[in-house]
Amino acid sequence: MRRGDVDVVIGSRLVKGGSMIYRGWLKESVSHLVNFIGPAAFRIPAKDITSGYRLWKKESLDAVWRKTKARNFEFYPELLLFAARQGSRMAEVPINFRPRTRGKSKMSFATSGWGYCKLFARTLFAR
Repeated sequence: MRRGDVDVVIGSRLVKGGSMIYRGWLKESVSHLVNFIGPAAFRIPAKDITSGYRLWKKESLDAVWRKTKARNFEFYPELLLFAARQGSRMAEVPINFRPRTRGKSKMSFATSGWGYCKLFARTLFAR
């Protein structure tokens, strides 16, 4: 990013060197499904579109964050969708994601699953 050749750096669990210890088969399934379908459907040049670990150029983030309609975890791929549409350059770096050792996740399967369905419908049918 310092060289000016990318606008968004994504901490990716899905590139070589990255990993994730999953928290259950349901969350793992949703993550794999969204990360399998999403990049092709949304034309996002990244493998891990659900990762929340990102580094943005201020100008790139300012140009997209107000466009989002998502209110839950589908916010992450939606930001990348708008960034890709405006021509933002993206790169992924490996991260090793581990389950939390304290506290409780705010992610609900029902809320997240429904949010991803709405995002797919809103985006794919709006073309």
